[in-house]
Amino acid sequence: MSVLAPSANRPVQPQWLGILLVLIGATAYGVLVVTAKLSYEHGTDPVTVLFVRAGGFFALLLLFRRATGRPIALPPTTRYLCLVLGVFLSFQAWCNYAAITFIPVSLAILLLYTYPIFVALATRLIERERLGPIKAGAVFAAFAGLALSLQVHPDALDSRGLGLGLMAGLGLAITVMISSRILRQADSARMTLHFTASTSTCYLAVLVLTDGWAWPVDRIGWLLLLAMPLTYLVAMLCFYSAVKIIGPLKAATFNNLEPVTTILLAALLLGEALGPWQYVGAALVIGSLFAMQIGDRRAKARAADTP
Repeated sequence: MSVLAPSANRPVQPQWLGILLVLIGATAYGVLVVTAKLSYEHGTDPVTVLFVRAGGFFALLLLFRRATGRPIALPPTTRYLCLVLGVFLSFQAWCNYAAITFIPVSLAILLLYTYPIFVALATRLIERERLGPIKAGAVFAAFAGLALSLQVHPDALDSRGLGLGLMAGLGLAITVMISSRILRQADSARMTLHFTASTSTCYLAVLVLTDGWAWPVDRIGWLLLLAMPLTYLVAMLCFYSAVKIIGPLKAATFNNLEPVTTILLAALLLGEALGPWQYVGAALVIGSLFAMQIGDRRAKARAADTP
């Protein structure tokens, strides 16, 4: 992730502003998932929603980059890697948005946020990186919390939704590992622009080949659908603006509140209510995310102190 250091001529932004931007971005991401669920009730489906979200976001980001004179092109190798990543991301995002057609949004978001656990296990198996007591405890707590969260009404435990939710989490873990390598060669905005172009093209191809367009049947549905690209742009701009103010580590840590905001929004707007033990499970999953960040921070500090 490319972060610009503040120059002598650039006023230093207050830390609270960066934290506020992260929280706004996390809320916007939660709004996206809840909006998708609501839009399904007005005639749309996951592929149509994702196409409008990705295609609209790509157009808005491209216009923004051109209007501000910021670079767009990438070296060929990096560009092709971003385009391949976009194909993979299109399937990962579909798994997440398809899962909420079968299971509650609150449960789907918890399944999605198992991705740091998959990343930790993958680095342990592939790179032989030692987990350490904090990360190992976080892995155990996350799975224990997920087990508690799954103790919902039997009607909510649709195996299709659970499978899609876990695939979304695993897919996001793979995406994080691939994108971390791309970010060594390109900034996050250009990477996002390129893989979003690929993602929206994939959705368009599926819709054209299957004639699977599912447009809203009323005005509310259209408002919900058309709000998604703008909401996605707000989420992305808030997060990356926060990175410039408080740094990637703090931004990622506070961004772990995204499942909290999504669960609260699902309760307020969709009427989803979890039982006491399910909230305990959700707290364990979310707490494990913060523990993983603490473990990473300590590991980096130890590596920096090692001569």
